[in-house]
Amino acid sequence: NPNPILRDIFMLFNYSGKFLEFWEEYIGAPETLFSQASGFVEAVRVFILATLSETFKNISKEAFMQHLGLNDSSVVAFCASNKYIEKIDGDNVVFVANEENQKKIKKNSDDNYRVDEGLRLVEFLRSAGE
Repeated sequence: NPNPILRDIFMLFNYSGKFLEFWEEYIGAPETLFSQASGFVEAVRVFILATLSETFKNISKEAFMQHLGLNDSSVVAFCASNKYIEKIDGDNVVFVANEENQKKIKKNSDDNYRVDEGLRLVEFLRSAGE
C-alpha cells in the first residue's frame, strides 16, 4: 500500500491543481518522506510554473509566491533564473508570452456555417413537416 501522506500530496498536486494545499501538505509531511527525492521541490516548481504561464499573462506576486511555495527573499532570485518569467513588474509577475497565454483572434473560414445554407435547411424542414 502506498504511504497515505504521499498519496494525499500527489492527489492534490497531480489531479486537482490545488497548489496551495500541496505546499501545506508538503511542509507538514515528515522530513524523511522526501529526503531521498533529490530535486523534488525544483521539479514541482517547474511544473507549477509551466501551468501558470500557460494560464496567465501575469499574476499577482503574492499569488505567485503562494502557488510556488516561495517567500519574499526567494522570489526575485527564482524569477531571475527562470525562462518562463519575463519580469517582476511592481506587485505582478509577468510571464513570457506563449501561444496559450495570449488572446486568440477568431478567424473566419470558408468551413464556417453559412447563413444562406441554414435558411435553406429551415425552409426544407418546414416543407417536410407539412
